[in-house]
Amino acid sequence: MSENAGNALSAAGIYVVLKRFFTHAWNSAGDAGLDPLRFEKASTHWMRHTFVRQALVDGVPIELVSELAGHASIDTTSIYSTQELARKIKAVQTMKQRVLA
Repeated sequence: MSENAGNALSAAGIYVVLKRFFTHAWNSAGDAGLDPLRFEKASTHWMRHTFVRQALVDGVPIELVSELAGHASIDTTSIYSTQELARKIKAVQTMKQRVLA
């Protein structure tokens, strides 16, 4: 056990632990039937982005998501909402093309 057991990790310490985890995930993704490239550039920012986008998809009010993400402005959070809307529109357009084919 380390001499620092029980102490809180710094932001830099958490970053190092997560990068090590993502490297391990990248190395073993193929064995699990996952695309390793999804983990290649994974980072704490990637996790933050995923949290914000998923919270919006799940219907969490944008004001709350903005606060939880620590965004200074709800305008920053609305960027994620706009990206999610664009993804939904593209999916519906793809579905429409299949129906018309």
